[in-house]
Amino acid sequence: MHYWGSAVLILHSLLHLGASVWMGRFRAPNALGFYAALLMVATAIGFQISGNILPFDKHGIQTAGVEAGISARAPIVGATVSQIMQGGPALTDHTPALWYIAHRFLLPLLALVALGLGITAWRRQSAKFNPLSLVPLGAVILLGLFVKSPFGSAASPLDFSSYDARVSWYVWPLHGTMRMLDGVHSGWGWLGAMALPGAFALFLVALPFLKRVPLGAARGVLGGFALILAVGALGFAGGFADLTGTRDPVAAVSNVKPGEKVAPIDKALAERGRATFNKLACVGCHGQDGAKSQGGPVLTNEWQKHSDADFYFRYIKNPTSVQKDSTMPAYPDTSQADLAAIAEFLRSPK
Repeated sequence: MHYWGSAVLILHSLLHLGASVWMGRFRAPNALGFYAALLMVATAIGFQISGNILPFDKHGIQTAGVEAGISARAPIVGATVSQIMQGGPALTDHTPALWYIAHRFLLPLLALVALGLGITAWRRQSAKFNPLSLVPLGAVILLGLFVKSPFGSAASPLDFSSYDARVSWYVWPLHGTMRMLDGVHSGWGWLGAMALPGAFALFLVALPFLKRVPLGAARGVLGGFALILAVGALGFAGGFADLTGTRDPVAAVSNVKPGEKVAPIDKALAERGRATFNKLACVGCHGQDGAKSQGGPVLTNEWQKHSDADFYFRYIKNPTSVQKDSTMPAYPDTSQADLAAIAEFLRSPK
């Protein structure tokens, strides 16, 4: 009931907010109800994001790391936002405790405020009860009784630094727009994942005060935003985590077999690769020498998983060709010389 109730709440509140904009019910005397709908959307998504980590399974823990890593990409404020989400410079077992506090205490207060605003607006307008409003509740009951929610294996310490989780359905469109803009220019993904929805949210907050904005313009902004999300989701996002069954991440398969001999390391090339790694955009997400997470995974143990230089060539140029749900931007213009050097550095023992 908890899992499906959260999902239905997101969908229902989004549809209600969209209908309010489309029908022009955002100015007086409907402004109070409009803000109630807007706050309920924020609360519903907040419930889902904060609750996702609380089963303490592999998917929940890894997803928290992925989302914090995406937040870290934003210029100026990204690192601060990421640290707030993680409760520090890195994801630790302290992070779920903070998210639990938000899920258990802060978000219910916001939900009560939203409900209070909605009920006040409803009473002011002397609105009549519509039996169709019980449909979402009925859907939750039926789903809770007959459709199992997804479970996953318990998280291990390795999951706090792993980024193999598939994206959850409720942020699937945003991941799509992130990939779409990363395809335009590496590093622009944060515009799709953060700046675009942030600008749309600010537009909605200001909408009741924009007296000169005609209804057609408001509909156009709503439709344009929905179209961008649809194109991103259907064209660039790939799949999302299973809604039933298990949601365990599937890690990229290691190509290092026990006892296998690997090609000798060119130490001079590896040292040049270390300098190149620290000079290029790599250091922005993986930290100096790939040893400290700045929004991306720590890479000091990659040599134990992948000994083949070609793996790093392919991953850097097009991450999704190797791991289809990767959120790392592609760097197709990296020169062969730089790729060879970085690959030698990453596959060398640390």
